[in-house]
Amino acid sequence: MKDLTSGNIYKNFILFAIPMVLSGMLSQAYSTIDTVIAGKFIGDTALAAVGATSPLISFMSSIFWGFGVGFAVYVARLFGAGEYIKIKNVIYTCLIISGAVLLTVSALLIIFKGPVFSLFNISQNSDTVTYFVCYMAGFVFIILSSYGVFLTNSLGIGSFPFIMSILSAILNISGNIFTVVFLGWGVFGLAISSVIAAMAVCICYVFKFRKCYKEMGVLKEKTSFDKNGFKSSARYAVPNMTQQMIMYASGMLVSPMINKMGTTATAAYTVAQKTYDINASVYQNSSKTVSNYTSQACGARKYHLLKKGIKVGAIQAVLFALPFILACFLFPKTIAGFFFDSDASLESIEYATLFMSRFLPFIVINIFANLFHSYFRGLGEKAPLMLSTLCGSITRIVLSFILIPKMGMTGMYIAWVAFWITDAIVCILFYFKSKKSYK
Repeated sequence: MKDLTSGNIYKNFILFAIPMVLSGMLSQAYSTIDTVIAGKFIGDTALAAVGATSPLISFMSSIFWGFGVGFAVYVARLFGAGEYIKIKNVIYTCLIISGAVLLTVSALLIIFKGPVFSLFNISQNSDTVTYFVCYMAGFVFIILSSYGVFLTNSLGIGSFPFIMSILSAILNISGNIFTVVFLGWGVFGLAISSVIAAMAVCICYVFKFRKCYKEMGVLKEKTSFDKNGFKSSARYAVPNMTQQMIMYASGMLVSPMINKMGTTATAAYTVAQKTYDINASVYQNSSKTVSNYTSQACGARKYHLLKKGIKVGAIQAVLFALPFILACFLFPKTIAGFFFDSDASLESIEYATLFMSRFLPFIVINIFANLFHSYFRGLGEKAPLMLSTLCGSITRIVLSFILIPKMGMTGMYIAWVAFWITDAIVCILFYFKSKKSYK
């Protein structure tokens, strides 16, 4: 475990961030390989099946991701303050409540999948239904494995989540190859591999937290249901959860318009979303250092360190992200070619290439927006997270409804970039306001 506020900040940041960035890259690698296998070995229909349900799954995941990230900020504050027994109790409480809610939500989505699919113009073909039902059946393990990442990060641990990402990648990729290529299970094989990998990772995190509690000296202390501690975490978890819901809701609300354009548009958007996810995972995981650093600094009342944390975090995020952005910008056709087979629609390939060559470079703006999101999470500030994302989401939705009917996929990409710009502008305004408060 590591106190990020003590010692050389540059060394602390880089040593903490590298495992997280690599972990995020590995997670995106096997997620991307899922998409590649769907496109290469099953076809455009499978690629569209995975992509059609992706905005809905991402939206549902965002609710719990947001809660988990915000809850981890609260745990980081407790760690900075040395309240170890409280950490044990609130983590136990969080996992019990989250597990129960996850199982309920998954069951309802499976039961009412028909009306939900109709609402978002998702084709109810066998591939789409099979992938969605299988994935949601194991949804509780997929989300709780991400909680393991957030919570270990809050304790200053960056290397273990990286090891878990390696394990997950090996299980997922080997599972995909075995179930899809050799057994011919199609999209069911893709989904079941993700679930099995997540289950294995969850088991490993249970043992890791036992080790952490032993180091804290609280392993043998009685674990109790800490209702008051869980309520206290709501200050950090609920605003962050709401912010994530707002952000992913924009993608979910836009998806029916994309699905309505047909399989070629849906397949292209799947690839565009995947290349965005790969790039975003780099700077998002790098920026987690800022969130944890800020939380620990506030918990230890070292407010004078906040300014330096945001500065070092910005330099680090840009340096990590630029190589990946440049690769997509310089070699868009080559990268798009990884996702499609020889019989793929030329229109799908052109749409995917268009995003990487003309619109993805604007993601640099999103780097700074995400950096400020991490900073505000660490402070426990509600308004900046909520309003910046809300303004960006409204911009994207309004422009999508205006531009997609006239410009097709190009209009969708323009609206997406407008989201990043709006979000960043609002974040910067709030940053200078909060900067005065913490001088």
